[in-house]
Amino acid sequence: MCGILWAIYKKEINEKYITLFQKNLKKMESRWPNYTKVYQDKNMFFWHTGLSSQTNQPFQKNDCIIIFSGKIYNFKELKNILEKKWYSFSTTSDTEMLIYAYQEWWEECVDKFDGMRAFALYDTKNQKIFLSRDRIWEKPLIYYHDNEIFAFWSEINVLRWIINKNISLNNEVLSNFDIYNFRHIPFPYTPFQNIFKLEPGYNIIFDIKDFNYTKYKYLKINKIKIQEKPIEQCNNLLVEAVQQTCFADVPIGIFLSGGVDSSLIAAIMKNKNITTYSLWYDENDEELKRAKKIAKYLWLKNKQIYFKEYFKKTNFLEILKKIIKHYWEPINLMQIIYSNIILKEMKKDGVVVAIWGNWADELFYGYDGMNMLAFISRIKELINPIGWNILFPNDQIKNILYKRNLSQKKYIKSEYRKFKYSHILTEIAKEIPSKKLIDIFSRIGLRIENEHSITIVNDVAWSINSMELRTPFLNKNILDFACSLPIDYKIKSYREKKENKYILKKVLEKYLPTELVYFRKMGFWYNVKYEDLIFNEENKKNINHYIENIIPKISYYDKKRVKNIWERYSHWEKQLFWDVISIIITCIWYDECANSFS
Repeated sequence: MCGILWAIYKKEINEKYITLFQKNLKKMESRWPNYTKVYQDKNMFFWHTGLSSQTNQPFQKNDCIIIFSGKIYNFKELKNILEKKWYSFSTTSDTEMLIYAYQEWWEECVDKFDGMRAFALYDTKNQKIFLSRDRIWEKPLIYYHDNEIFAFWSEINVLRWIINKNISLNNEVLSNFDIYNFRHIPFPYTPFQNIFKLEPGYNIIFDIKDFNYTKYKYLKINKIKIQEKPIEQCNNLLVEAVQQTCFADVPIGIFLSGGVDSSLIAAIMKNKNITTYSLWYDENDEELKRAKKIAKYLWLKNKQIYFKEYFKKTNFLEILKKIIKHYWEPINLMQIIYSNIILKEMKKDGVVVAIWGNWADELFYGYDGMNMLAFISRIKELINPIGWNILFPNDQIKNILYKRNLSQKKYIKSEYRKFKYSHILTEIAKEIPSKKLIDIFSRIGLRIENEHSITIVNDVAWSINSMELRTPFLNKNILDFACSLPIDYKIKSYREKKENKYILKKVLEKYLPTELVYFRKMGFWYNVKYEDLIFNEENKKNINHYIENIIPKISYYDKKRVKNIWERYSHWEKQLFWDVISIIITCIWYDECANSFS
């Protein structure tokens, strides 16, 4: 995986600034320190860091220059099509294929790509730059534009060396951090004014002559035909997705949680002679025991790792600080911590590509709350749909929940307790072909609440460790299949939660005995005592420091109410834990990152 950066200025760049720019690019080399290259023109920089120099990025061919982060899983298929159209390839990489695909199909080429990617292509003949982010939003792309500069890159922290001017905080967006499953700041916003994340499934065309850009959405979900035997269809699609995603000429490791999703991937890859890695609290964890049985049944090596041992050697607040300084935004994601632990162990064994089972829960409705949503969706269909929709349009129901949760956070000043994402929810609700309440809720959850599960967790964890993470369930055909599948194949019962993700469990029966397939979902951290990890005496001193010295600097916080929250939590109201964590994380971010742009 790679890091990319491109900066275009209206005026020529002086040598002093060039030296400063190149020096500070070192900050992003964790994304792949093996190979780094800068391309410089009189008024622009292209920069790329990656695993190897095979495609020598920035890669130039004909009238195009490209920098690319990611992996196109179907690039061999597309390469064959392009070769038949008389395109001649000089490399075996998907980077060269991207240029030819653009020259053949222009901007519509993105509809043909299956994979995780963010790329920028400079069409020198037409003096335009084409930016695109994958429809699954696995690879980040952040951009800034004013009348002097247009810049885009993989990480916010590089920005302060590119823009070279003061940037204000976006307090309205920051006040929405950590509300109702928001553990991050969702697209298109960042904590800073006029700095944006390109939304997933969007393109940007930047006209160099006009020094301006247009942005448009290309994302669409294709409703596909569900065959008479959908379980067989699902199995075939999964096998194809795993084969595409897990192709690599470097060592591969699988994270085997003991759940359905990772077990399916491991079962399909069982003949690849790979090692599986399992992480839980201690050796007595039931899901860890099941992971061990699954690995044994599939004749796969299994390495077991324990939270308990890890946290004996580390300070939890220091871990949070490291993650926040790397990501450069407030972020409340424990998943990054366990992903980081696993990747460190994989890296010790020489693993370069890690395979994850993320997103099956979101696509095939594996969470406990899905049973109730399925029931409510059915009730909604039975009552007068016109009256229901007038009172509660599907996206508005979710909107109300967010607003209500934000209104309850009294430690945020009242003028900032305004929900920022209503228009985004409405847009997302239009993306899927279904009008069912459960499908709308799931799509919004997938696109906004759980964006962090892939874009942030995977990107931060792998870039910290200079590794590559891949997720077979994000294959384009799997996504279209899941969105076209009737609910009965996802939620079999309104009451029996063991049959959630029904179709995946039926597929897994082909590979494992039923006692290893049907079980109650537990989830990570279910038996971890957060208080013991975070609120020791040393950390309490740091937290008191944040409350006394940092909170007054954060304009949207009410200092007295924040202090009251901390005191109530410390003495009796343990249910305030996540509010306290949110405040601590924001303070760490403000202390470590926020002032760097002023």
